[in-house]
Amino acid sequence: MKGVGYGMTNEPDFASSEYLSQVANEIGYRCVSQSSQPTDHRFFKHGVEICEVGKLLLPDDNVATIYSFDAEALTTDFSSQIKRELCNTEQSFAVDWPVKGRDGKLTYLTFYFSELPGKKEIITARTIRQVEFGIIDGLVDQHFLCEECSQKHHWTKLADGSPDTFNLQVMMLKHQSCYQERMDENPQAWRDLIATETSTSFNPGLFLDLTEFIEGSRVEVDSEEQSQMQMDQAI
Repeated sequence: MKGVGYGMTNEPDFASSEYLSQVANEIGYRCVSQSSQPTDHRFFKHGVEICEVGKLLLPDDNVATIYSFDAEALTTDFSSQIKRELCNTEQSFAVDWPVKGRDGKLTYLTFYFSELPGKKEIITARTIRQVEFGIIDGLVDQHFLCEECSQKHHWTKLADGSPDTFNLQVMMLKHQSCYQERMDENPQAWRDLIATETSTSFNPGLFLDLTEFIEGSRVEVDSEEQSQMQMDQAI
């Protein structure tokens, strides 16, 4: 890993912010919050009616629960930011994804969508969140020097036009490599790498090992009243 070093902080640059916003918009992903309480408990506490739409088994063996609700029914006490992000939507959806921290305690990530998401959209939403954490916490460089081709690349400019472009770009961001030599010398090895990395853990499963403890460590920081919101500029 050729990131700038854990412990340092950074911000997504313009290209990263714009690209993550584009990916979020394409799947109807609006924003995310986290809390020590399950999503449905928080809705009930504020008197907001929700309807369970379904459950999905996720690659980390947790179960995501999808709820539909009327964003107009949200009060400012619940979250004015969430209400603003979901305005003008006929129906809104909240996805509850429980995550266990290293201390064994659960935190509940709630991903908000303006349209009904499937498993791929839910995993993509969390991948967006993890990419942001990876950048902010200095785990990766957005504009890196690739050891394979000796050129500097911005991760958003790689693999453009390839099938499953976002997942491939995230893989390259994690490994800080464009894999050009590997592609030129052994195309089959490249295809095998893609198949392995995009089918395990998260889809693409790239930042789970890097950020699971980061997400877990923020459980105690975030509360229902002071939930750290991340707007992925679908926003």
